[in-house]
Amino acid sequence: MPINIAGVENMCGANIWLHYNKDVVIVDSVSDGDLVPLTHNIDNTAGVTKMNWDTTSGMTGDFVFAYVTLEAVGNPGDTCLLDLDVKELYDCVPPFNEIPRTVADGTFTIPSECGNMNVNPTSWSPTLNCGETDNEIVTVSATGGSVKGVTVNKISGPTWLSVSPTDLGDIASGSSKTFTMTTSPPSETSGDFPYSVRVSNTCGTPSMREVSGTINVSCPCGNMGVNSTSWSPTLNCSESDNEIVTVSASDNIVNGVTVSKVSGPTWLSVSPTDLGDIASGSSKTFTMTTSPPSGTSGDFPYTVTVSNTCGTPSTRDVAGTIHVDYLESSWTYMVYLDGDNNLEGPAIDDFMEMSSVCTTSDVNIVVQFDRIPGYDTSYGDWTTCKRFHVTYGMTPMPANALINLGECNMGDPNTLRDFVEWTMTEFPADNYALILWNHGDGWKSISNWVPWADDIKDAKDAGFTRGICVDITNNDYLSLQETEVALAGKYVQLLGYDACLMHMIEVVYQVRNNAGVSVGSEEPEPGDGWPYDTILADLTGTPTMNEYALGTVIVDRYMASYPTYNDLTQSAMDNSALPNLVAAVDNLAQALMTEINAGHVADVQEARNAAEEIYYTYYIDLYHFAQKIKTDVPGAAAQAQAVMVAVSGSMYEAHGSSVPNDHGLSIYYPRVEGDYLASYDNTAFASDTQWDEFLKKYYNPPAQGEDIGVFRNGWWALKYGPVNLIPDFQPADKWLAYGATGGTPVVGDFNNDGTGDIAIFQNGWWALKYGPVNAIPDFQGADKWLAYGAAAGTPLVGDFNNDGIEDIAIFQDGWWALKYGPVNAIPDFQGADKWLAYGTGTPVVGDYNNDGIDDIAIFQNGWWALKYGPVNAIADCQPADKWLAYGTAGGTPVVGDYNNDDIDDIATFQNGWWALKYGPVNAIADCQPADKWLAYGAAGGTPVVGDFGNP
Repeated sequence: MPINIAGVENMCGANIWLHYNKDVVIVDSVSDGDLVPLTHNIDNTAGVTKMNWDTTSGMTGDFVFAYVTLEAVGNPGDTCLLDLDVKELYDCVPPFNEIPRTVADGTFTIPSECGNMNVNPTSWSPTLNCGETDNEIVTVSATGGSVKGVTVNKISGPTWLSVSPTDLGDIASGSSKTFTMTTSPPSETSGDFPYSVRVSNTCGTPSMREVSGTINVSCPCGNMGVNSTSWSPTLNCSESDNEIVTVSASDNIVNGVTVSKVSGPTWLSVSPTDLGDIASGSSKTFTMTTSPPSGTSGDFPYTVTVSNTCGTPSTRDVAGTIHVDYLESSWTYMVYLDGDNNLEGPAIDDFMEMSSVCTTSDVNIVVQFDRIPGYDTSYGDWTTCKRFHVTYGMTPMPANALINLGECNMGDPNTLRDFVEWTMTEFPADNYALILWNHGDGWKSISNWVPWADDIKDAKDAGFTRGICVDITNNDYLSLQETEVALAGKYVQLLGYDACLMHMIEVVYQVRNNAGVSVGSEEPEPGDGWPYDTILADLTGTPTMNEYALGTVIVDRYMASYPTYNDLTQSAMDNSALPNLVAAVDNLAQALMTEINAGHVADVQEARNAAEEIYYTYYIDLYHFAQKIKTDVPGAAAQAQAVMVAVSGSMYEAHGSSVPNDHGLSIYYPRVEGDYLASYDNTAFASDTQWDEFLKKYYNPPAQGEDIGVFRNGWWALKYGPVNLIPDFQPADKWLAYGATGGTPVVGDFNNDGTGDIAIFQNGWWALKYGPVNAIPDFQGADKWLAYGAAAGTPLVGDFNNDGIEDIAIFQDGWWALKYGPVNAIPDFQGADKWLAYGTGTPVVGDYNNDGIDDIAIFQNGWWALKYGPVNAIADCQPADKWLAYGTAGGTPVVGDYNNDDIDDIATFQNGWWALKYGPVNAIADCQPADKWLAYGAAGGTPVVGDFGNP
């Protein structure tokens, strides 16, 4: 080891000590470098070697001070500091000054026993042709010591990649050994094959190294053959069958062969689905198996695709149609027997009635029966839900059930839908009957029949209407709309309701697309319900009967089973006639609205109240109502007759002697508005017809427009509007004695309560009488006397300041003395709120330009001088906004809504005739004839217009 001195000038001497850890290393010897003579003293006991040199002539430059030979005495891996302590380094100029310096110490490390392992190369990715071999020689070397226990292992990669040798043993420092990686891919191999080879040692750094890469083998794929590309078996009932299909490879391998069913019935299976690689000249098979469930029938196309990842073609299809024949029964009679309520006992009774019938293969009786604890303990007292294929002599014991469903919610539409779908699958037939068995209440709630059902599904009342099948365990029931949802996409030849009050037009219409015949009672049914023993005996005896015949059987057998009852009904409706019936009811509703608009609501009400009510005050017999309308409302008689004909033509019905006005079908018509349920609007019948609109108009008939009257000698001859509908020479609807001869009649809302009032103006006094006018008895005193205006003035009423409150005015000598209301709040002898100078002639108030603001006019010699309001904003002595020639001199001008279109019209009254001209007034051309002449009142009377309280 050299000790160097560099960059000195004129150096004459140096004294340098080397300190070291004597347990790790000692100095074996010191020899001269460039500076001689050199003296030294090796003291390995103390771990120090002292070296000294001096001369008389200076040395300049870089020098080796001394060569020190070291000997390791410690263990491999031990290390220590070689500490150079420069005691002296001086120049040759007296007084021999120290030369500035920096010192770099050294480190001595005893090498470890094992060296470093090197591997070359560490990556190899050859590209081969099909069947081609190759190899790679890898060198493993050791540096800095020997590497011991070297082994080679293939960690991953194809089986045809080999490594040899795998045990290289120890490799001395500075030496190397090799191993060879050899590829021998079998014929037809192709693709990318990653691999990893690991070189490990028991002593060396690092302890392992890897050689990795990807071997690419290019090899063309072969041809894929499929021996059977079509299979179309014909099966009977639930017969199973299978087809074995062979997939072969030719000219080369076919890789990654898989089989998948692309389309077809769920009961067609394929196995296996992964065939893997198929070598050239080889084949593999898969099997297609059919297992149609009981009751399956029809043609079922399918497609099975054979695919590969490398082969020609890449896919082949096996396709065909599986034909399944099934001998169906004539009828499957489904009963949704909801006994999860207080009708559990009657439900068991009806089950036993069904099993008393000698069944045949022509008729399947299938029952879903749900029970509840606490009402009937017979037949095992089970409380869940089970399905039965009922046969002769069967009891509802659990062991006789086909399926135990556990607890199910019979008020859930999914439960009903599942029952229907399952039954149609397991027991296919030419015809299906579905009977919903339980409490019923028409389209409405079941609370009246099931006292504890008031709390059931309150949320349904907000959006769904209500109906049938109460399930107490699950606090639910089937709404009308839910029944429709459950049967969506399904069709039964007969849909029956063995429940109360269900045969309503609303109920039948809701599921009109799901059944051919609907059977039910518009009245309540006894607890025993339908007689299933006699009904099913007739059906099994004549299984070829159609749905219309079965509906007739149910009606007749039901009525015959209750010989002592005289208040029962049962009916079967042909749903194909429903569109015609619904159209007839819709036309009747529209005709009745027309009649109500014409003021005949009282006639409609009379017919409604005389119609047969069905248990409640809100269901009535449809036929009987139409019959009453035909008599009481002549304007709708033709439409009512059409409804009667449609009901009779679509219905087979029977009724007891105490309900002669029942005809098999009811309709919703609450007697009073308070009983009308908003949820009725959600029924399909209400949505598709005008019936609900008719009911709302019936409860809230439109106002009949303004009325007219003639005042003479203290008597008011009142005639209720609409005025344009009043025939000539009619007597008064009401004579009212109020006021004195010589007074001027005035009409308005004097107490601001929205009801028309009357008044007599005479000698500056207003005698106010508050309405409704038709309710005022004769010869009553005034409700208020008001002194306002001069004796010779003309009184007027209108909203002169446009504040929505009627005001009064006195017109005299071309001046209007306006006084703002409410009139009943005006004190006596007050001055005018505004004086307005406008016109000479007869003053009139009305909305002439149809802007909702009262205007004024002067009528004189057949001319109307119109001035548009607001009246309180009109300046004095302004010209007319419009001159209108209508009427003759001597006539009395009158303004009102005569044709009930909410637009003010004008008229002149003369010699007992009203010449009506319909507005808007500002749009009337000059000198036009009257739109209507009306003879009402006597010459000399004073005409008035207002709301006289037409009842």
